Amino acid sequence: MQFKLVNILKETITEMYDDIGELTFNKMWYSPEFKYKNSVYFSDFDKDISSLSTATLIKLVDNNTEDEYLFKPGMLEPTGNRKGLRIKMSEFKKSYPRQAELLMKKQDVKVKENLYVNELKKKKSGVPETILHALKETYPNNWGKISEPGCETDYGVLDIFPAIPGERWSILNFFDTNPGVIELLVNRYMDENDNQTREGFKQWILDNKEELFGENSSFLPVLIKRNLQSFQSGWKLESDTINIIKRDYPSITDKDIVQHCLGAKIDRFDGKDLIVKGKGIQVKPLKKIEELPKGATKVYTNGMKDWYKYQLKDGLEYIVYSTEKDMIVFPNKRYWVSDDGGTVIHYEKMVPNPFV
Repeated sequence: MQFKLVNILKETITEMYDDIGELTFNKMWYSPEFKYKNSVYFSDFDKDISSLSTATLIKLVDNNTEDEYLFKPGMLEPTGNRKGLRIKMSEFKKSYPRQAELLMKKQDVKVKENLYVNELKKKKSGVPETILHALKETYPNNWGKISEPGCETDYGVLDIFPAIPGERWSILNFFDTNPGVIELLVNRYMDENDNQTREGFKQWILDNKEELFGENSSFLPVLIKRNLQSFQSGWKLESDTINIIKRDYPSITDKDIVQHCLGAKIDRFDGKDLIVKGKGIQVKPLKKIEELPKGATKVYTNGMKDWYKYQLKDGLEYIVYSTEKDMIVFPNKRYWVSDDGGTVIHYEKMVPNPFV
């Protein structure tokens, strides 16, 4: 009766408004910290938030659960990068008290048990190894490695759910360190278990591997969709960077550029996305840069890792930050990386002509 009443109220409310702006989101979380204004956050939308500019009512739909949230425009404000929306918890709680309680409980547990995605995706947490082990047990007949001229991979899932149509390397092989996938797993684990710990999370993955990753799993398409979003973005970024390099350095041709096959050891373990005229480079997205005192440069990006600098001895010479149209290049040394990989401070100057 309660759910029927809620649906009737939703229908009545929506009929009162002429212009309903609707966005589908993949991420929703609560941050109690003062600098984040004690707010509930929504992000990873299917459309730009600018599409809501004329809306008289905003409907946010959870892509994972299909839950709907209705807000008047003044209740939501854009985040700093204008790619997300937030609402103060006090306001959110008035309309959705049960969901507010669940979000606050999850946040408390994550703090207590250190179930933060940025920590869980690191090798030392044991979670990446656990996910790969679960995949190996789930797909024993598809577990192997590619050993072909120009393509040497480590062991992984082959010939099912390809990351790129026609390729052998599976998108499942990227689950172990993908923040979106790990976040979905953590949320499901917390929904299904009263006692929540990091070790319990790893054991839960192994105990539920078929339900999570099996070929007939209803949850697997959700995980694949989330991973494909970041994978396709990264693959496109590499292709765009190759085009920029050839545009800015006309003497460089396709034969001077090596883009490794999916799953290549040299990419996964050495950090070399591309090799241009014998020089290894790691490619990251460029969001924004700031000039700092004493010649340092702050770069806002995604997925940057501190261990890349230790691959300099193995030929990883440059870190390239790229957009669809331009790029900047730094030597692979003397930089600081934030824990979430979203901010880098380079103490070396940009390389003006890296491929000359």
